[in-house]
Amino acid sequence: VAPFYLRLAEALLGPGEEAYA
Repeated sequence: VAPFYLRLAEALLGPGEEAYA
């Protein structure tokens, strides 16, 4: 499970944030 800030970024920026993790 991604940290809350990555989940927040995904909510704001859309999917794909996990690719940077």
